[in-house]
Formats: sequence, C-alpha cells, structure tokens
Amino acid sequence: MPPYANGYVKPGYTNDFVKEAPFYSGRGRPLRVVCIGAGAAGIYLGIKLPRSFRDGAVDLQIYEKNPDFGGCWFENVYLYSYSFAPNPNWSHFYSTSQEIQKYFKGVALKYKVERFVQFEHKIVSAIWDEKEGLWHLKVQNPNGSISEDFADILVNASGILNAWKWPDIKGLNTFEGPKLHSANWDHDVKFTSSSTVAVIGNGSSAIQIVPKLQPLVKQLDTFIRTKTWIALPFTSGKITAQAATADPNADPTDALARPETSNPAYTAAELKRFNDDPAYLAQYRKEIEHENNGRFTFTTCKDSDGAKAAIPKLAGIMRKRLAKKPELAELLIPDWHVGCRRLTPGVGYLEALCEDNVAVVTSPIVEVVKDGIMTADGKHHPLDILVCATGFDVSTRPHFEVRGRDGYVFTDEWAKSPKGYLSLAMSHMPNYFLFNGPNAPVANGSLIPAMEAEGDYIVKMIDKVLREDIRSVCVKSAAEKAFCEYTDSWMPRSIWASACRSWYKGGTTDGRVSGVWPGSILHFMAMLKNPRWEDYDYSYLKASSPFAYMGNGYTLADVDLKADKAPYLDTAGIPVEGKMVGFS
Repeated sequence: MPPYANGYVKPGYTNDFVKEAPFYSGRGRPLRVVCIGAGAAGIYLGIKLPRSFRDGAVDLQIYEKNPDFGGCWFENVYLYSYSFAPNPNWSHFYSTSQEIQKYFKGVALKYKVERFVQFEHKIVSAIWDEKEGLWHLKVQNPNGSISEDFADILVNASGILNAWKWPDIKGLNTFEGPKLHSANWDHDVKFTSSSTVAVIGNGSSAIQIVPKLQPLVKQLDTFIRTKTWIALPFTSGKITAQAATADPNADPTDALARPETSNPAYTAAELKRFNDDPAYLAQYRKEIEHENNGRFTFTTCKDSDGAKAAIPKLAGIMRKRLAKKPELAELLIPDWHVGCRRLTPGVGYLEALCEDNVAVVTSPIVEVVKDGIMTADGKHHPLDILVCATGFDVSTRPHFEVRGRDGYVFTDEWAKSPKGYLSLAMSHMPNYFLFNGPNAPVANGSLIPAMEAEGDYIVKMIDKVLREDIRSVCVKSAAEKAFCEYTDSWMPRSIWASACRSWYKGGTTDGRVSGVWPGSILHFMAMLKNPRWEDYDYSYLKASSPFAYMGNGYTLADVDLKADKAPYLDTAGIPVEGKMVGFS
C-alpha cells in the first residue's frame, strides 16, 4: 500500500464494527484520483473535483500526452464552451480549432487546473490490484523513461477522436511524395499552383479540407468510397435570420451554403454587447443551445415526419449546389436517412467539387504506387502530394494496456462492438470510469453539457467512495447487460439504424449501434442526474462491516470548534409558491 501523506492518520478500529474517527473522515490519506487526458473532459474534472471536497480529501493527478491543454481540432462545427464559462469574444459564429484550444486553455488557467497536470506524460499500462484495491500505473515520461504511479480511482478522459490511423491500403508506404494525415498535419508541406493532390475520404475531415486546398493547387483528385449527406451549418437560425434581414427576397439557404456568409464574423458592436451585458450573452447562448437540442425531437426517429422530409429537402439543396456538375449528384447523394452517418456542415465542399481543377473518383483504390494511385478501373492517377482524411480509431478502446478484475481485458471485444454502462462505467473494471464511452451522446445534441453531466456523475461516485469508506465499486454485469439490451431495443427506431456505413456501428452497415445515446441530450443528462447506486457492487475498507464508516458517532463539524453547528438553517424555509431553495 502506498504510504500515508499530508498529515493523515490511518484510522483505527475499536472492534470489527466501529471506526474510531468522525463520520466522513477518510481513509487515512487523500483518495488518489488519476485522470487520463487534459482535453475538455479532463479540464472539467480538474475544475469540478477539487471544489467538491474539503482540502486534502482528494489527490488529483492528470496525465496528458500532448504538450498543452485542449486536444486538437481541425475545425469545429458549433460554438463550443462550458455552461459555466461563457466566452464573449468568439470571433465568428463557428469557431476554428485554434480559437477553441485557446478558449479551453484559458479556462484551465483561470481555474488553475495546470497544478494537477503533467504534460507529455503518457499512460502505458493500468493493472487492477484486487488485494490493494487500486490501479497500478506505468507512465511514460517526456524523456522516454517509465515511472510508476497508483490510483484509487482511474478516470479515462482521453476521448474518442484521439488515435488517428493510416488507411489500410496496399502500397501506401511506397509513395515517394509528401504524405499527410488530416489528424497529424505537416504544416511544412507547401501546396502550390503546380501541385497535383489527392484527398482520400469524404468524411468530416475531407469535407473541411477539400474547399481549403482546391484554390491553392493545380489539380485535386478526391477519392470517395461511399455517398454521404452534406449538411448546412447547424444551429443556423441566427444566420438565416440575419440573411433575411439583409435581403427579404433571398433564399436563406444560399447564405448557409456560401463561405462568405455562412460563418459571419461578430461585429465590434456585438462583441461589446456580449462583454457588457452578461444577461444578453446568456440568452444568446441559450437560444443557440435550444435550437441545437431541439432538432432531436423532429429528426431522429426515422419514421417521423421530420426525418422523412429531411431526405428530399437536403437532396434538393445538394443538387442545387452541384448544378455546375449535375452528374455528381448521383455519385454523392445517398438514399439512407440524414444523420445515419456523422453529419458535417460542408460549407464550400460541394462547390469545390464542381470546380474545373477537381476530379471526383469513385472507382475503388487498388494500390498506392510511388508516384500516385491505381484504381480498379485500371487508371493511374499521378500525384505530388497524398492526403489521407480517413479518420480515427473510434472503437473508444484505450490505447494502452489495461487489465481489470481477474485480469479482464476488454480491448479486443471493444474492437468489434464496444459495450458499457451509461457510457461511463464497465463491468469487471472496478474504480474505473470514462468520459464518452460506448453509447455516449456524440450525435444527440450539445456535447459539452453532456460531458459536464458525466463529470458530475463521477464526482458523485467519488463522494460516495470517500463518505462510505468504499474500497472498490464496480457496475454489475447484469446492469450493464440490461442497459445494452434497452439500447439495442431502442435503436431500430432511430436514423442511426439505417443502412449506411458508419463508425456509430463500428464501420459496418448493419452492426450494433454503439456510438450514440438512445435518446436526446436532455434525456442523457436526466439519466445521470440521480445515479442508480443499486447497479453497483461494493467492497469496503472494513470488510467485516459496511457500516464501519459511520465512525465514532461524531461528524467533522462536531470535533471542529470553529465549524458551523447549524448548517441546515442555511437553506431553511418552504415558500408558499415556487420551488424550495436548493431544490430543482
């Protein structure tokens, strides 16, 4: 067992049942919580956790493999901020990756999260020790050496899109020109008017890359394997309203499709009002979130009028945008439900495909050769630069060795079909929690408040572990199985069960839907607000008595001469009308 520290004294027991210490006095040392990742979720935990417990009760350590906060984005699709930390200084309606990372880092520094973080430290392995009731960790340091650590509670906040991968294409490594991946961009590669470039893929990354590269290069060949819906920008009501004000006779969808109007910059007057009037900024944000979350009700059930209407409506918009090359419509417009695959706003993408220096290639890639790509129709496509916009490993499995109770290894089965409990816990994995695990609400609405709900749930669990002297907590296999059965029974009604190839279904057309939540964001948050403690198995520091944590009959306030002895009066009173103070 790691040594006790920070002045804590190991509690003693008069007999097998009474702990000689006040109620909620801890286990003789701070509870060590290790969080993997300092992106949006890890930062939130670094803010929330220390503010939820008395000083010294919890010892938090965050390991981040990158040299800074915030993860990385190529470009985001909607205003991205914590509920408690509005940003009155976004430059545009839709934020760039650089601006988002600056925001997250700013919030982290404001709340002093850096005191808990070691950057450029990567978890190599996590092994559960049943005897000690903790996780043994191996951590790779910046110089490559390996150090050891431990965690009473291990939280995986490394995220879904954190492990990019090259596509499995024959001869990929034989290409002699620059080869880039959308998630590992080499900024030293120059794209010029003499460059012939290939972009492999038509997912969210390619949809954003192609319109940026097209005006820079001589020739751009985009290799597309499957059809996909190209959406207009999300939460776009304010943009269309602005366009209608400027020209009441204009088609508002035109404003959403044009790069010069689809992402308006905030004016100096707007930014001033955001900064000077917090109530106005709060209402502005609320209207955006309301619109974003409101789409779920009308478009997610595949038999709903909204879902059915979305298909011809978006097809018509795409055909209009492809008018310069109408033959592309049959190659690009699918017949499955809108949203079955990850839906990405493609401002300028379809227009770029219609330019004279862009060729859409749908013949399958057979092989990459030293100077280009060979396709199944026998054609050789000469290239100077190869861009792979082929995404990430989205199985949500950790990219380090992890072994749970009795040596349990889940990574192999997760490669096929990830399963878990409420997206944040797993059977056979004691004291292990994760953000955005299987069936997280990544396509159900605004993700950041959902992520906050996960963090709040984990903090509640840590509070329970501390308060009740719990040694280990692990979700029951039966509860995990029941949750998955419910999810699998609900999913057939949704657009995600349509016959598209999607990473929500593990890259298949008909596999289990493990990438999204069976309901709305509001549904997800409501489910996590009141944890079902009965779904977990517990072991206790004092195995002979689960009530030993009651202690010697005193609370910490009883034995602290300066403590408030009547805190219950702080929220006393029942109003005749309205809600009681402290209740929601």
